[in-house]
Amino acid sequence: MQTLEQQMAVYAAYHRHPLNRLMHFVGVPAIIFSILIPMGWLRIPVLGMEISLAMVFVAAVLGYYFLLDAKLAGAMLLFLSALLAVTEWFAVNLTVRDGWLVAGGAFVGGWIFQILGHVIEGRRPVGG
Repeated sequence: MQTLEQQMAVYAAYHRHPLNRLMHFVGVPAIIFSILIPMGWLRIPVLGMEISLAMVFVAAVLGYYFLLDAKLAGAMLLFLSALLAVTEWFAVNLTVRDGWLVAGGAFVGGWIFQILGHVIEGRRPVGG
């Protein structure tokens, strides 16, 4: 596993332009949001409450962040908890059709932001 410093060095090399960074600041959370909504539909009862696949996924991601860096994990805990709360609301309160529309719009929009950011940067994404 690469250290946080190694991962950030690679990221920084491909994201130097401030507009590209801003586009990723919007695009990445939109993509995460879009994926968590359908994951929120997959639920199992555990000890009298329902646990969604989105909750399990966020817990696993946070576990990974805690292995990398406790301060980063703390910040991500706040951000991902809020994002999870919103997506859980969407998953429970929207029809499946409307949920797919919201998730699909966020997914496509998030990728548009990512791609435009790299066009502005003038550099392909890592691995691209």
